[in-house]
Amino acid sequence: MDFVQFNAFNYLNVATKKVKSLRKAPTSKGMGPQVRQVIPSAVRDLDPFVFLDHFSVIKHPESGGIPPHPHAGIATITYLFEGSNRHRDSLGNDQIVQAGDVAWMQAGKGIIHSEGMRENRTEPEKVHGLQIWISLPAKDKFIQPDFFFYPAATLPLIQKVEASIKVICGEVLGQQSPVQSLSPAFIFEVKMPANTVL
Repeated sequence: MDFVQFNAFNYLNVATKKVKSLRKAPTSKGMGPQVRQVIPSAVRDLDPFVFLDHFSVIKHPESGGIPPHPHAGIATITYLFEGSNRHRDSLGNDQIVQAGDVAWMQAGKGIIHSEGMRENRTEPEKVHGLQIWISLPAKDKFIQPDFFFYPAATLPLIQKVEASIKVICGEVLGQQSPVQSLSPAFIFEVKMPANTVL
């Protein structure tokens, strides 16, 4: 397959939609000025995606991070471009997530978690990434909660002349992510120079 002609929508066998307009994502209320909520928006038909938060924050050691809070009926994916995050939850998981890693929390019938800085950190740290909420299928909304951690090195990276594609969830060009989603979802990080055509 000629990479320049590659079209993800055709490859995934889903209908293509034309981009009608580009809009700046609004700032989330109550989350500070550095969190932009891309989903939900005026755009429809994005199932199973519920929320997509793009954040770039400076974490200060004294801030304490995001306190414990509940989730149910969804899966949350945290993917960082820069910095680190500490995930702790009611199942006893305590995991440092670095840039390029995937933290996949399957809330199921209910889980409580918090997000913050590593212990013993004395300097502020920039944390830039995405948090994506995916709705679980109706039959799986009340399954046991779970947490999965995928280090960056376990995620396939496809190198092409004009681009690199990290397969975070799903499969592309014969490369399958180890991330197992109960809802069909495709999540890729694509890096390419400006004005490049895929």
